[in-house]
Amino acid sequence: MAWTVRRLFPADAAAFEKDFGFFEAAFLSHPGAVAFGAFAGETAVGLGWGFVLPRPDGERMFFLYSLDVLSAWRNRGIGTAIVKELCGFAEESGCRKVFLLTEESNPAACRVYEKAGLSAKHPDDRLYERRLNGKK
Repeated sequence: MAWTVRRLFPADAAAFEKDFGFFEAAFLSHPGAVAFGAFAGETAVGLGWGFVLPRPDGERMFFLYSLDVLSAWRNRGIGTAIVKELCGFAEESGCRKVFLLTEESNPAACRVYEKAGLSAKHPDDRLYERRLNGKK
């Protein structure tokens, strides 16, 4: 079955809630938030989202926060297509770069990002995080 990728709007939230188990329509009303989804007919099969972030120097950058493709739909170019759409959106929005975090131990994700034109700049980077308010 053929698939398509397009920018998501609040009316699309129900499809992602059904097929991915989450998606709040209100997310898309947050400044700088954007999501693109892949559809096979009416079924949501891929989701990528992130944020346009302002910098103190007046520049903007795009943080690609998450990418997910349903397992039955992987290895068809869907993830790469979503990342390319997000990068295109970022460029049209005046961002000077796109960045994301992933693990070297996730070679499938690394391949998707590299196919989409991204590259690892600092192989020794570490991700630090602190959970707040008892959230998991």
